Amino acid sequence: MLLATDKRSFVSVPIDHIDKIWPLIDELVDRALRYAHGELTKDQVKGYLKSADMQLWAVIDEEEKKVLMIVITAVTDMPNFKVCRVALTSGGSVGMWRIASEHIEDWARSQGCQRLDAYTRPGVAKTMKRSGWTQLYTVIGKDLGDGDGQTED
Repeated sequence: MLLATDKRSFVSVPIDHIDKIWPLIDELVDRALRYAHGELTKDQVKGYLKSADMQLWAVIDEEEKKVLMIVITAVTDMPNFKVCRVALTSGGSVGMWRIASEHIEDWARSQGCQRLDAYTRPGVAKTMKRSGWTQLYTVIGKDLGDGDGQTED
């Protein structure tokens, strides 16, 4: 899947290539996890990718042998339909994200998904409206402590 230039490609990374590409995406995963509010660790992400519970997509600059952007998805069976959820993104530009999302949409349809959704920051959400995305809901959170019924002071 080619992007704007011949030296950049958007690819789905097979699970047997996760260990090989990991050194190239390690920093991008770190950056994405800064916005994950502690819900996932890097080791958990890697484990989910290797078990195919999550999927790794990447924009690769073939000439420079560099990963410019990653997108990590997970297919979720909801009670009424399947959703392909964009769990993490890092790097690239909104333009790259738009092109990547078109390819992910095609793949998600082939998996039987009826919706593609993403947790994202407000600025990205606003920009993605031009590509047919709509805001489905707003997620807010409140820390409840360590789960033992006690809140932290």
